[in-house]
Amino acid sequence: QIARNAVAATLGACATTLVVTPLDVVKVRMQVHVCQIDAATAASASATRNAAVLCHDPASHFRNVFDALVRIPQQHGIRALWRGVSTSLALAVPTTGLYFTFYEALLNAVPSSRAFHENGKHNTAVAPSAALLCGMSARCATAILAAPLELLRTRIQASTASSSMSSFATTEPTRVMPRFPHSSFALALRDLHALVRSADLGWRVLFRGLGPTLLRDAPFSAIYWASYEALKAESGLPRLVAALVPQSSRHRIGAPLSTDSGGESNAAGFGTYVAAGSVSGMLAAAITTPADVVKTRMQAADGQQHLRMREVINDVFRSEGISGFTRGLTARVAKVAPACAIMMGSYELIKEFWVW
Repeated sequence: QIARNAVAATLGACATTLVVTPLDVVKVRMQVHVCQIDAATAASASATRNAAVLCHDPASHFRNVFDALVRIPQQHGIRALWRGVSTSLALAVPTTGLYFTFYEALLNAVPSSRAFHENGKHNTAVAPSAALLCGMSARCATAILAAPLELLRTRIQASTASSSMSSFATTEPTRVMPRFPHSSFALALRDLHALVRSADLGWRVLFRGLGPTLLRDAPFSAIYWASYEALKAESGLPRLVAALVPQSSRHRIGAPLSTDSGGESNAAGFGTYVAAGSVSGMLAAAITTPADVVKTRMQAADGQQHLRMREVINDVFRSEGISGFTRGLTARVAKVAPACAIMMGSYELIKEFWVW
């Protein structure tokens, strides 16, 4: 089962990474960009509403996700949308395999996680409370192990953003990565090595942004797995499908793979996995976007000073207000929805048909 879970998660992670990397790049670029408007001009209320024109770095100012998807290839070529894909694969393949393996192992270690009663019937689905705790624990362990690679990926994807971020309680402005893009993974590693040597924290700078990463990933996994297992259970999406869709048409949208002698479903189908993964992912992504903004700002920031999460939060609120914590929300949700759909669809089906 360990090999099955690892292989299923790895193949799903590869497919997911290749498909959603462009949206991940857009999300990072939108989150690290901060408009810097002349003080004299900003005094005018009408002028501040025209930030796209007055911004010191209009090339990195995107109105929305679609605008970013169009303009990034125009400015840097189509390959810019897959910036950091090699690092994403290097991050996703081992960490996703570990993540799902940890999750399944923790579920198996909890005696009551896969057996609970509903309306007097024995149900073999995962209890949402067990899914919440196991998913959160597995994600925290994986995030800590993968922190250096996550830092590297964020800096690569943000490397073409040239806007200056406001200072984080310092006298010098904290800049995001320079406009010059990394031409190779080796150059990105060189940049990270230089950061380690220049920072006061030394190798500990590799874990920059780990705090907000955990604040993002722990609740994300808790919300995601609890929602996913609840939707995948017989009382979730399969029951909704049974109520709304005629029996003859259910196979078209992923009806149950099998039924019991009474005609009731006892296994979710591909459509159920995809829908449950997508809905759960969108919900979790929307709720955890503020932590994602803070994490991205901390990891993409250049400079030698030690950035504290509280300082980054205060700076975002002071310069952009509450709306600053929703930067990249649409791109993040648009990325996570298909990512979770592809991931869970492939993962569950590979587990279903595993014959080794």
